[in-house]
Amino acid sequence: MFIFIAAIVPDGSYFILGDNRSNSADSRDIGYVTREQIVDKVTSVNGNSLP
Repeated sequence: MFIFIAAIVPDGSYFILGDNRSNSADSRDIGYVTREQIVDKVTSVNGNSLP
């Protein structure tokens, strides 16, 4: 069972989500990131599409 905790993202910060693999680190692990820490953008998404 997962426990979800509400979070308020500070101004100028981003909450980054990974791809759900156990070896994927995201903001749940490393915290918020600033714009300066983002070095690239998503160019494609692989997997199931939402209906």
